[in-house]
Amino acid sequence: MIGGRGMHGQIDDAISLFHEMANRGIKPNYIIITNILSACSHAGYLDEGKYFFNLMIELAIEPKPEHFACLVDLLSRAGDIDKAYEVITSMPFPADVSLWGALVNGCRIHNRLDIIKMIQQRLESLQTDDTGYYTLLSNIYAEGGEWNESRVVRSKMRSLGLRKVDGYSMIEVEKRIHTGSELQMIADAKIWLGGIAVSGSSGDFLLRLPKVELCLLRSLLLSFSFCQVAIFSWIEKKLDT
Repeated sequence: MIGGRGMHGQIDDAISLFHEMANRGIKPNYIIITNILSACSHAGYLDEGKYFFNLMIELAIEPKPEHFACLVDLLSRAGDIDKAYEVITSMPFPADVSLWGALVNGCRIHNRLDIIKMIQQRLESLQTDDTGYYTLLSNIYAEGGEWNESRVVRSKMRSLGLRKVDGYSMIEVEKRIHTGSELQMIADAKIWLGGIAVSGSSGDFLLRLPKVELCLLRSLLLSFSFCQVAIFSWIEKKLDT
């Protein structure tokens, strides 16, 4: 329940549930602490997040990497980059890419390229198949005018054979699940807006659309995947009527 509340932005309710549980004499375990820390991190509840992290130590629950990751993410998002870096360097185990990634993301949000340069060698020595991490680091260098460093990161991605995974959306229409990459959805939509409409059969309704609306549909198809599936759903329902 605490995790569900936190995922849906009901942070105050999640915190109330935690305290209610504690008042009933139920001792939280490391999973519950992870959920409440994650909720505080996503909501930007800095003071509350620090409180729960310290509470975990008071309850003799040994912090695990995921707990430190939540704390680092919380501090980084709030702009306390120096403290986040201090947390990473003081951990009893080496930081993995998720921890460094949280710090790097905070550096980008708050324009702390100085920290990026300070830990540059550590960042470049990390090995991961997470393309998001490399893309983030490359973009930070580019935004700071460090084009050579940006190219080095991109080159490392290529040498490792990594490429960004295409995003996609899913939708259920008439008890059928439609899914696919953005490019596939665009291709499908072009068939609906092109071939069927031109055929003049069940797609006649498209031919009756004003030119402005048809152009709007086509422009939306080239944007976000959720727009593509929404239009796909609308057209298929129209064809069935």
